[in-house]
Amino acid sequence: MMHYPYYRQSWRTRFMWLGIGLVCIIIIALIAFSITHPVGEKKIVSQKSTPAPLPVVRQNWSTYFATTTLVGKAAYVADLSTGQTLFAKNASEPLALASLTKLMTTATALDSAPTTTVVAITRLSLLEGWGGDSGLYVQERWRLGDLLRFTLVVSSNDGATSIAQNIGALLENPTTIATQEHITTAHTAELPIPNASALVWSASTTVLKNYQAAFVSKMNTLASQIGLTHARFLDPSGLDLSTTTSGAYASAEDVAKLITYDAARYPNIIDATRFPTVTETSLNNIVHTGKNTDLLTLGGLNIVASKTGYTDIAGGNLAVIVNIAGHPIVIVVLGSTESGRFADVAALASTSAAVVAAGG
Repeated sequence: MMHYPYYRQSWRTRFMWLGIGLVCIIIIALIAFSITHPVGEKKIVSQKSTPAPLPVVRQNWSTYFATTTLVGKAAYVADLSTGQTLFAKNASEPLALASLTKLMTTATALDSAPTTTVVAITRLSLLEGWGGDSGLYVQERWRLGDLLRFTLVVSSNDGATSIAQNIGALLENPTTIATQEHITTAHTAELPIPNASALVWSASTTVLKNYQAAFVSKMNTLASQIGLTHARFLDPSGLDLSTTTSGAYASAEDVAKLITYDAARYPNIIDATRFPTVTETSLNNIVHTGKNTDLLTLGGLNIVASKTGYTDIAGGNLAVIVNIAGHPIVIVVLGSTESGRFADVAALASTSAAVVAAGG
C-alpha cells in the first residue's frame, strides 16, 4: 500500500511526456509541409492541372482552289456541316441577283402565309413580266405552295410577281391574313384557308402595285432579320428595272445564307429544285410541266437545292447546295455568263470534293 501513490504518479508523468512528444511531432510535421508546399505553388499546380482549352484551328483550304478558274465576278463556298468557309472571291460585294431574288420571294411569302393559301395569277403580272413566260393564265387560281415550287424550278417571273401581289394583299388586309397558328399547323376544318385571290381578282393596277410594294418592303425587313447584310430588294422577280438598275442586289455570302435558310425552313418547297423537271396542277385543274433552269440537275451532282438567275445587268448567277460524301456544301456564283455559271459551280464542287476527301 505504501507504493500506490508512487505508482500513480509514475504513470501520470509518463502520459504527460507522451502528450508533449505527440504535440512536438505534429508541429514538426506542419512546419515541414509548409516548407515543401507553399501556398503560391499550390495555386500554380492547381492551374496547371486544368489547362485552358486550345482554340479551334480552322484549316485554310484556299490552296486547293488556287488552280480553280472562274468566269464569275464573285463566289462563295462553305461546308454547312462544319461551318467552315472553303472559298471566297469578292464574297461580300453586292451584285445584281436576277432570279436568285425568287429565293427571297419564297421566304417572304411563306413567312407571311401558309402553303394552302389560295392565290391567283394577276393580269398585271403578265403585262409587267415577260408576258406569259411560263404558261400561266390570268385569274388562274393556285395553292401558294404549288405555285412556289413551279415558280422556283422554271424561274417564272409571272408566278413570282403574282405571289408578291397576292401575299401583299394579305399584308395590307390583316383581317384576312394567316395567323402564326395557321402557318405552323396542318390544315383542318377549324382553320379556314386564306383566300388572297379574292383580294386581287378585281383590284386595279394601282392597288396591285401597292400590294406588291408592301410585299417588297417585307422582303427587305425579313432579309435584315435573316442577316443578309448587303441585300436590297426592289422587285419580287429580280428582273432588271432599267438598263442600269437591277431588281435586287446582294453578296454571294448573302445568297448562301438565303438558300440555306430556305432549304432548312421550307424543305417541301425547295426540294422541287433538285429535279430536272416539275409538274404542278392549279386549282383550275390545269397541269403545268416545266424544265429546271439549272442544267446541273440533269446529272453529275447530288443537288439538295438550286436556283438560277440571268439578266443583262446580272449576267449568269447560280446558287446550289450539294451533298458531297455526307457534307452539305453551299456554292454561289455571281456575275458569270449564261453558260459559265454552270461550269463555275461544277468546278467549285469538284474542288470541294477534294477538300472533303482530305478531311475538310
